[in-house]
Amino acid sequence: MSIIIPKTSAASAASTAELEKLYGKNLPKSYLMFIKEHDGARPTANIFKVGENNNARVDEFIPAHESIHIRNSVEGFPSRALPVARASGGNFVYLDPANGAVYFWDHEIDDADTRLTDSFDEFLAKLQPVDANRVKLKPGQVKKVLGNPNFKPEF
Repeated sequence: MSIIIPKTSAASAASTAELEKLYGKNLPKSYLMFIKEHDGARPTANIFKVGENNNARVDEFIPAHESIHIRNSVEGFPSRALPVARASGGNFVYLDPANGAVYFWDHEIDDADTRLTDSFDEFLAKLQPVDANRVKLKPGQVKKVLGNPNFKPEF
């Protein structure tokens, strides 16, 4: 089973030209094809592995016209990277145009980007649907849950 990435309007020719001007004509063809059908798309609930003990999700694929602004305005973001997705927790997924690899950028960890895949297509294939049934808690595993008693008192 795979996730659903809805079709959207295509990235404008001007946005694509601006990306190619900045990053060169060697942007991965798979990414360019993707933004023709899914520019700014919000996929269904998903998860992907970031290293051995960490997971994240794609909240939104970044519209092509926003990519350069994000790269230039987010403090500490790699200067040659092409941000392609907003990930959970204020983090990003980016492409390295020099080699086509996809990385996870954690805004809280300097210079420790995690290489996820060798290509954009491989990254898309790694996105898995969230399956709450796979979460198995043992009795007593959850010790405390914090909540605001005034939140939705009708519950």
